[in-house]
Amino acid sequence: MLIFNMEQLQQVLPELDPLLRDQWDEMQTVEGLKFSPNYMLYIYLETINQALLMTARDEGKLVGFLGVLLKQHPHAQETLNAYEETFYLKPEYRKSGAGRKMIKFMLAALQSQRVHSFYIHENDTIPTGKLYKSMGFKPKFTIYVRTVGDL
Repeated sequence: MLIFNMEQLQQVLPELDPLLRDQWDEMQTVEGLKFSPNYMLYIYLETINQALLMTARDEGKLVGFLGVLLKQHPHAQETLNAYEETFYLKPEYRKSGAGRKMIKFMLAALQSQRVHSFYIHENDTIPTGKLYKSMGFKPKFTIYVRTVGDL
């Protein structure tokens, strides 16, 4: 049975790093980027209440995570929004309802923080839009990516 918790990055980093590398290998879609997370930035953002990390554990072993960044809306400064930064669940735990439970857990945590909206994205390597739509999320933006170096 999976157990979900809010945890601090600094405390789970040794366990989290290998999963982040797995996620990078599976989902990296922009050519030429090298895996080199700025962990100190994320740790700092946690200290000023602008980042949250939710973990999923199976018998104590880290098997998934959902990280969000919190920020005021630039055009409505009284409104706090959450932006999914990273969401990963080991492949053997997918299609079991675990992803849905992770999102529900995070939504409850965001509600307690008085967050207005939660923005979550779908990576083109793992289709998750159907899950998000079934949970009440609505598509709002399409983002296109291009490397700039080869103009």
